[in-house]
This record gives sequence, C-alpha cells and structure tokens, in this order.
Amino acid sequence: MVADVSTCEASIARDRLADVLACIALVLLCLMPFWPVFLGEVLVPFEGLYLADAAFVAFRPPHVTWPMRFTGDLVLQMYPWRLFTTDGLAAGYIPLWNPYAGCGQSFIGNNQSALCNPTNLLLNLFLPAATGQTVFSLLTLIGACLFTYALTRSLRGPPSGAFLAAFTYGFGGFMFVWLGFPLAATAMWLPALLLATHRLALRPTAIRAVPVSITIGWQLVSGHLSASAQMLAFWGAFLCYEWIIYRRRRGVGWARGFVAYAALALLLGAGLGMPQLLPLRESFGLSSMSGAGRSGRSSEDPAEAARSALLGDGEFLREIALEEAALLVLPERHGNDAFGDYRQQRSYDNYWERSIYIGFLGLFAILVGLMLRPRTGHDRFFLWASLVVLGILLHLPILNSATYLPVLRYTNPGRLRFIFTLCGAVWLGLSVRAWFAPTRSGSRERVLIWLVALALSVLSGVLALSTLRAISQEWVPLLYHDRLLRLVKLFAPALVGLLVSLVLLLSALRWLSLRRAMGALVASRRGLLHLLRPR
Repeated sequence: MVADVSTCEASIARDRLADVLACIALVLLCLMPFWPVFLGEVLVPFEGLYLADAAFVAFRPPHVTWPMRFTGDLVLQMYPWRLFTTDGLAAGYIPLWNPYAGCGQSFIGNNQSALCNPTNLLLNLFLPAATGQTVFSLLTLIGACLFTYALTRSLRGPPSGAFLAAFTYGFGGFMFVWLGFPLAATAMWLPALLLATHRLALRPTAIRAVPVSITIGWQLVSGHLSASAQMLAFWGAFLCYEWIIYRRRRGVGWARGFVAYAALALLLGAGLGMPQLLPLRESFGLSSMSGAGRSGRSSEDPAEAARSALLGDGEFLREIALEEAALLVLPERHGNDAFGDYRQQRSYDNYWERSIYIGFLGLFAILVGLMLRPRTGHDRFFLWASLVVLGILLHLPILNSATYLPVLRYTNPGRLRFIFTLCGAVWLGLSVRAWFAPTRSGSRERVLIWLVALALSVLSGVLALSTLRAISQEWVPLLYHDRLLRLVKLFAPALVGLLVSLVLLLSALRWLSLRRAMGALVASRRGLLHLLRPR
C-alpha cells in the first residue's frame, strides 16, 4: 500500500512538472517567431498603408516592396482605432464617439473597436498604440495555446497530447492568420469557456460558475459579436453533452444544479458584456444586415434556401469544396499574398477568410478517428463535432442548414473555422496515445494507421508539386532566400507526414518507446514552426 501511494505521488509530481515545462515551452514558442519585437519592432504592418490606400501610393518608399494587399484592415481600422483610444484616454476621457468616420458615428457601438475589453483598456492606458497592439497580439496567441493545453489536460489528455493540441489550435491557420484582429481575440476564449464549463460539470457550485460567467462576458467585449454568437452556440452543444454524460452517473440533483448554475453564468456573463452589447445593438439595428435579417452567405428566396439547406450549396460543392479541403493540410495551396503569388478563387473570399489549415497531425488525427470510432467520453464529442463543423464549412447537404439557424444566420459560416480547429486539436490531444496502442485488432490496426499517415504524406507532396507548378512562374521578382522559403513552406507538411510515418513504423516494430514516439511528434511540430516562421 505504501509503495502504491508513493508511486501515485511520484506520477502526479511528474505530471505537474511536465505541465509546467510544457506551458513554458508553449510561451517560448509563441514568442519565438516574433523575435524582432524584442529588438524594438512592432506587429503593425505600416508599410501596407502604401498599398491599401491609393492616396499613399505615390509616397511609397523604395524599400517597401511587399505586396501586402490584405493588411488594409490592420492599418486602416485596428491600429487607428487603438490610436484613437489611447489618445482619448491620455486626454482624460473615454472616446465613446468617433467624429472622423463619415459624419460621425458611435465608437463604442463599433464592436471591433473592443473599447470595453479589459486587456485593451490596460494596454491603451499604459502603452503607446503600436506597442499595445504588439503585446495584445502576443497575449492572444499565448492565451489560445495555454487555454487549449489546460482544456485537454482537464479531459485527461497526456501532457504531450495537450502540447500538440495547444500547438495545433494556436498555430493553426485561423488563430495565426487573424492575430491582431478582434476575431482572434474572441476565438481565444473558446477553450477557456469549455474548460470552465467542464469544471462546473464536475462540481456544480456558485464558485465554479464565476469563471464561466467571466469568460462569457470577456469574449462578448473582445470585439467580434458574430464569433461570440458562434461560440455560444457551440457552448450550448457542449453543455448538452456534459449534461447527458454526467446525468446518468450523478442523478437528478446534479442535473438541476448544473443547469441552474450554467443559466446563472450565462445571465451574469451577458450582464458583464452589456457595456458593449447595448451600444452595439443600436448600431447593428441601423446596418444593412439587420434589415435583411441574414448574412450574405444565405439566400433570400425560400425555395432556394430550403434547397441549399437540404442538398448543400451546389456551386460551392462543384467548384470550391475540393480546393477548400486541400487547404486543410496545405495552407498555401493558392499561394501567399505576402509574396505576390496568391490566386483568389472566383467569388470566394481571400487568403485570411480561407484559413482552414489544421496541420498534418490535426487532419491525420481526424482521419484516424474515423477508424477508431470512440464510443464514449469527450473523445467522441470532439471528434464528431470537428466532422460536423467541417461539413458546415464545406456546405454539405443537411449540414448546410446551420447557415439558416436563428442567430447563426447573421454570421459568416466560414468563421466557424476556429471551432473546427479547436475540436480537431483537442481530439488530437486526447487520441494520440491510441495511435501507438490500438485496442481492437492489434497489428492490423497499426498497419492501417501507418498507411493513412503515408497516404496523407504522399497527398501533401502531390498537392505541393501541383501548387509549385501553378505559382512558381510568379517567383521571378523574389529574392533567392524568399524562393527557398516558399519551397520549404510548400513541402513542410509532406516532410512532417513522412516523419510521422517513420515514428509510427518504428513504434510498431518496438524500436521506439511510447514516450520517445510522443517526443518525436512534439519535436516535429516545433520543427514545422521553424520552417513556417512568418516572413
């Protein structure tokens, strides 16, 4: 008995040490790509102003050569609004009205100004606007990673799996591309909300309802109401799942308490968000979207809407869906506008809006999940939630009806990418051990998992080759190191896939222990970050 207790205590101590080291590593990895910040630079693409606004084209300095077409919102909205806020606070007042837009408009009613965000308020009070924008972007990335790590660990994922989950969500296409925007600042809170809700489900008390309400309130004032609406809709699905799985074990008393505290948390969270929601309600009521009662992604015609909901978006499925699926594993399938070789698909959004990339490991985990088919626990929820949201993103039959649901009909369904990425990331963290220890048919299952990894690696390589053929002719004006970086970024997913295939093979042959295999996967993600570092 004494030996068992000491062994258990040693295991807990090792896990705590692993958690501390993993969180430190995540923070360092979040800061590493942005090392110029520590030399005095800022994460505000001022040079983009010379291309985003025709009035400044004639004044562009000779050294500004990057196309940077899609930096317009950062230099024309996000940074000027922060500068306007810092100037107002420095003068001793809160800028509620913006006299410079049109004939004047509500500044606090502009949701994306994020005037009521506590993090923004502190940064705008004590730091210059450019520095505040830089710190805010880094805090967003760090928060997304650490919250995802904590969520995966709370669901009994191993430290190495939680690390992979955190890396996948934080450095997935959505969060990384939208850094600096209120959209990422809002999406950052999704893992925190699910974590707080899970802890409430384990023990429904008033104290545990407080973090849920604070998280709901904070994300409501983070600057992107449509992302908040999508997040709360998904939160409702997670609440229902928690209620279903725990009600059988804990009885009616627990179920009533959980529902009551969750409802109380929602009300308190909405109350905390009211300083932003009430002015926004007035501004939104004057918008064209409010008048139409829908977003631009749905149809006004009832017959066409019903057909699209039940049979899927035909045009999207015919012309775009396959290319969208390719972006899951190859983020630069259509090029990169920072290098001038991005090819926007006809009538379908830009580089940012198509940030569905989840990484090789994330996509591989989902494909393996279709083989393993977990039947119980949170593994099943996050796997099937990722598949359902992916179906919505691809506008598949039946699933496309989510576009027309109340509340969601006002939002852009493509922005659900952050929910898809988080679900896939958490499933990756919870399932990674199963890759090395199949439970059903032993060696046959190991072979199938290895074949999936190898096939996905080959597919990534084929996509990279076809992409290279399509866009390489536009690389003529690029410098040598830029061309080399483009090649590395195109073929990095295939290289990581080959490494994963090798790790799985060595593990199956028992030439590599489980711990070392997991370490190799973590190392591959770190290597990918180095290869795909921002320009």
